[in-house]
Amino acid sequence: MTRLQCVQSAVTQQLGMLRKHHPESTVVVITFGAEVCIYTDMGNRSLVAKRAHDSEADLIAKGQELVAQCSEKVVDAAERLEMTIAGLRPSGNTALGPALTVGVGLASSRPGSKIILCTDGMANNGVGAIRNRNQLVDFYSDIGRRAAEEGTCISVITMEGEDCSMENLGTCADLTGGQVEMVDLQALSSKVGSMLANATLGTNLEILIIATTEVSFGDKANVSKKGAANVISYTVGSATSRTDLTFKLEGLTELTKKAGSRIAFQLQLRYTRPDGEEVLQVLTHQPLLTTVREDAEADINGTCVALSGIHRAARLAQQGEYRPARCELISTCRLLQRAMRTSEHQESYLSFITQAEKLDGFMRERESQDSIFGADSSNQRGRDDDASRSMYQMKSLSVAELNARG
Repeated sequence: MTRLQCVQSAVTQQLGMLRKHHPESTVVVITFGAEVCIYTDMGNRSLVAKRAHDSEADLIAKGQELVAQCSEKVVDAAERLEMTIAGLRPSGNTALGPALTVGVGLASSRPGSKIILCTDGMANNGVGAIRNRNQLVDFYSDIGRRAAEEGTCISVITMEGEDCSMENLGTCADLTGGQVEMVDLQALSSKVGSMLANATLGTNLEILIIATTEVSFGDKANVSKKGAANVISYTVGSATSRTDLTFKLEGLTELTKKAGSRIAFQLQLRYTRPDGEEVLQVLTHQPLLTTVREDAEADINGTCVALSGIHRAARLAQQGEYRPARCELISTCRLLQRAMRTSEHQESYLSFITQAEKLDGFMRERESQDSIFGADSSNQRGRDDDASRSMYQMKSLSVAELNARG
């Protein structure tokens, strides 16, 4: 089968699944080659003028304009869309950026929408064009932030053996709570299916953590002081059942003088449910301070420790900080070994080793290349798609994925 035939088969299968399990959902197909074409209600087509390919504002406006013409339920449109998909033919160029921008505009009025971007080539036409695979293009972080603010989740699928600049495309998924996958052709349908099945539980998720000023929050941004407290704010975008986040606390030296007392942390979650209801959840925790390592490690949450170590190492690795990232993995490994007292701790340790080895293997290889060719190890440019995919996946690894050791 050709790449196009595999994509056609995958989309057709998912249309059937959506018609069966989510008949009221709306599905819009956007194709991009030399032209961007949106398939609207009643089998109509809307082409994006090529002169608009270089204007992000015009492309967003085009998507917003088409909202009223893309309202058919999948139960009514699936059969016709299947015929449309079957009739697609390859065309030159890859106007990926313009198509993605139109999709973001189209989804902007429907919080909780999902965009699944499937490509076998590098964007080379209009906004988001990548002239050099080592170039970091601001367009993808800009459009990702916009989509996150509007409650849209973007996931990216590319195909093994193709050069798509995942370093750039993955930014959209990273910022919106989406997924990043690189698959062989035969696995395409199952990956698209898993992305669609991963239901959005909330949009515009914002996290606020409040703690005493002696506590800092590792490598997370947006930290501010308010009175006698440190506050970290973190925007997640869309949250699904596989969204698991970790934060590392640092700077506790001064607090050791207060051993035996408790310190308070507060976690605030603000998000919007799919039905539009705005929610605020507040959780407060007051752990007991101790200067005795054995007491602190007596009954750790091994899963949380393992996941946090991988998340932090992946963030460091993505910034090109491979040696600190590897040290983070070693430190986490030793903590899990010291605290291994129950069968649950053993399972967490084995899960960590399996996932950490995948990440460490890439970093060892990159450090070796840097030592031979004299590359600047702090520079993340030059990573191939497989390495970039690995970074994005490990940064957002979920508990379910951590424990899936197969």
